[in-house]
Amino acid sequence: MPAPRPPLLEYASHREMFLAFEQLFLGGNEAPAPHVLHSPCGHEIHIRNHHFFHLVGLEDRDRPDVQLTIANDLQNILAADLGNKRYPHEKQRAVHLPVAALTLQEPDEIWENPQLTSAKWVYFKEFDQKPYTHLVFLVGYSTEKSENKREIVPYTFMPMRQSRGDKKRTGTPLYIRNTDATRLEVASDTRGDCTR
Repeated sequence: MPAPRPPLLEYASHREMFLAFEQLFLGGNEAPAPHVLHSPCGHEIHIRNHHFFHLVGLEDRDRPDVQLTIANDLQNILAADLGNKRYPHEKQRAVHLPVAALTLQEPDEIWENPQLTSAKWVYFKEFDQKPYTHLVFLVGYSTEKSENKREIVPYTFMPMRQSRGDKKRTGTPLYIRNTDATRLEVASDTRGDCTR
């Protein structure tokens, strides 16, 4: 059966949205050190506070070509009113932060998808409420190296209707949760193998 969908996030300010992100994705940790999430197939996903900007689609319209940073931009953003046109965000993604966090923590499926241009893996979860019954979370390697290796990091997520969500099941399945929500034939030699 599909999982019960967590309540959508309600927020009245950028600050409330950021604090919810910290609680959901960083375990309430404010430190710049990453929160490491261990996926069912062995990925170590490094989540840092600056991923907030990407996950809610937050940008600075006065500096569209500049990547926002915690050190330089967070205090101004948190002080800005939600209606401030300088710092728009994607409300659909913001309200789905609790759903996205659950998808990353307890995916139904993980696929390696060679059709993706920047991300490498698709984390997939099916929920019991319409219209968006599926959430797809894209994960891949960081562009920066830490200790001579590239970390696995969250890229973005998308709530989807079932027809669009089913199309994301492309590539090699690396993990399939034993659930009635999904009926797929998977070669036994690919389960749990995230080393590709």
